[in-house]
Amino acid sequence: MQKPQNLLSAGMLCLACAVILFACQPSKQTLSAKKSIIHPPIPGLEMPFHSFVFEAEKGGRFYLSNGTNITVLPNSLLLSDGSRASGKVTLLYREFHKADDVYLSGIPMEVKDAKGKSTVLQTAGMFDMKAMQNGTELKIADAFPIQLQMASYVADTGYDAWALNSETGQWKDLGSSDTINNNGKKEKYKMLQSMDAGLAFPLDQHYFAFCYNALMDVHYGRDIYKVKPNAKTVINKAERYGIQYSNINNWEEIPYKGKYVPTSMLLWKNLSGMAIPKGKKEMEASLMKLDEDRYMMRIEDEKGKILFNGKVSIAMTLQSLYRFPPEYWLNHYQQALAQIDSTNKYVELLADVYRNFEVKQFGIYNYDRCLNNSQSVEMAANFSFDQEVDVKSPDFEIVYVGGDKRTVIKFPPATWQTFAIMPDKEATMFALLPGNKVAIFNKSDFKQVDFSKIKSMPLPEFAFHLHTLPKRITNASDLNSILEI
Repeated sequence: MQKPQNLLSAGMLCLACAVILFACQPSKQTLSAKKSIIHPPIPGLEMPFHSFVFEAEKGGRFYLSNGTNITVLPNSLLLSDGSRASGKVTLLYREFHKADDVYLSGIPMEVKDAKGKSTVLQTAGMFDMKAMQNGTELKIADAFPIQLQMASYVADTGYDAWALNSETGQWKDLGSSDTINNNGKKEKYKMLQSMDAGLAFPLDQHYFAFCYNALMDVHYGRDIYKVKPNAKTVINKAERYGIQYSNINNWEEIPYKGKYVPTSMLLWKNLSGMAIPKGKKEMEASLMKLDEDRYMMRIEDEKGKILFNGKVSIAMTLQSLYRFPPEYWLNHYQQALAQIDSTNKYVELLADVYRNFEVKQFGIYNYDRCLNNSQSVEMAANFSFDQEVDVKSPDFEIVYVGGDKRTVIKFPPATWQTFAIMPDKEATMFALLPGNKVAIFNKSDFKQVDFSKIKSMPLPEFAFHLHTLPKRITNASDLNSILEI
């Protein structure tokens, strides 16, 4: 969900007073009819648009949850006759980052070189943007291009910006694209690492109290008349919390949460990997402070023999622990874990880098580089299936998805005798069958292909057998799962 943001750009005074409206849920609007070069293989499953409604006179800045931000200047949108648009307009925007996004979009991903040879584009992120008013597409004023900072999960260099010609289906190279590191993601990772879910209950073997007497004193102080008759109850309670206890003496008081607390009145965590010694005989412990709540603890027996020498830390006071029953701590811990999991998913969604772009015309743009196919293996390919398949159907094709999960190559039957693919053991191939079923040649199958042997053949050829999956593709997640993205 997009979060409200304020305009902070000091160099754009005209935006300072703009009313910022933010994205609704992605809308299922499709591309206009004139973009006939785009043919989604399963209409309705292509990536939906994010929709931003705002006043054309005011412009706005809009955000996606992955960090992408779009700045539309005031009075920068035009009607078809060249006059300024006014009133409410809708900006439609969507991104494509993974192979399943690209495939389901139906957007062509091949480019022809000067000699007419086709080369596949390897994407670092693609976007589609347009603006609408009353069902009519708007244009961008030449003097006021839209500023886009698009999230990208590929930090590599060597990617150019490309624009798709909506009439010919050809891509035009617009030159290199700038990238900006997303330092905010690194900071959020650090924050995530510092988050503590608290204590898992019941406590594991790493948590301990110094001695049996300390557990008694927490409840009854030094009232011997209450301690003895309730000893079993106190021990049972300690076990419910999972507290380990020994027979360690230490009479120090140490600083904790702004107060000096007896060491025996604290719940400790063993950080050393060594077991805390137990026994009926008394042992003496000495502590050396390392930092705020961590100590080096040495335990000796009555003869001075060192039984333990390792790091420990303060978890909390025993009194704080006992303030709530174990069930409370269990629920609290689960809630904390849920918060950490939610934060982790948010951080994972954020892009590694941003790619800057000035959008002067609405349409489809891509950050791409031509796939290096110098290592590709050429062969005559034969495809067989475990059910009857009409390979002569005009739309039938074999789809290759590279192990990078960003490369999509389509092979219609006419190309099978000059079939060329990379020897990628992480790749997948599939064919979309009637009824949105899928026949697949998966990663395990690819691992069995001896590409060296194929290359050594006088007339290289290989027979690929695709097996049909029982499940139909009913949504984008189904294809995502099939391709293991």
